[in-house]
Amino acid sequence: MKIIPPFWEFTVALLLVILLLPVLMSMDGCNRATSQQLEQARCFVAATLAAQQSSPTPLPKATSIPSPPEKAEVTPKKALPKKVLPKKDPLPKKAPATKAPSVPAKIQWLQTAPAQPTKPILYHYTTSHSICAACRRMDDETLSNPKVIAYINKTFHPVRVEWDGISSFPVRSVPADIVENGPRRAAHFNFVLPDEYLWWLQTQGEKQ
Repeated sequence: MKIIPPFWEFTVALLLVILLLPVLMSMDGCNRATSQQLEQARCFVAATLAAQQSSPTPLPKATSIPSPPEKAEVTPKKALPKKVLPKKDPLPKKAPATKAPSVPAKIQWLQTAPAQPTKPILYHYTTSHSICAACRRMDDETLSNPKVIAYINKTFHPVRVEWDGISSFPVRSVPADIVENGPRRAAHFNFVLPDEYLWWLQTQGEKQ
């Protein structure tokens, strides 16, 4: 609803009076307004103004300003519980490796046979490698074999004899091996491979 200010109400009332004066004058049949008519018009204007002042102009309704929307409360997220992994059993400690009995890397040669042997005696006749290729092969291939070394050291009293060609030796060529086992004696001549040599030793190694 549009509100008209008091100034404009007064102006409207004045215009109404001006417009009504000719009508009143024509009704009385007079060309000029009498003092009584002017007084009536003045009273009419005053009454109109008093009526306007007595009735207060309604004030516009105050429009309420909408309040800003309240912020929604943010619920903090709950931290998820950490997964607890099961503890792994510690690996069992390895048992200390038992060392295998050390095997001599070489045959335990003797210079002479014992006076009272407890095992059979193995005589190995050889000579310098520079003049005997078969002796060199016997030392490098056969007598260096781990199985041959272990069996000779365990089963025999090994005696190494350097042959010099003197006829007093019981052999005429080298390499040669003689096994004395009590009253029994066996001989083997020339170069032989490790497996064959080990088989021959095993047939002669049993104590009589």
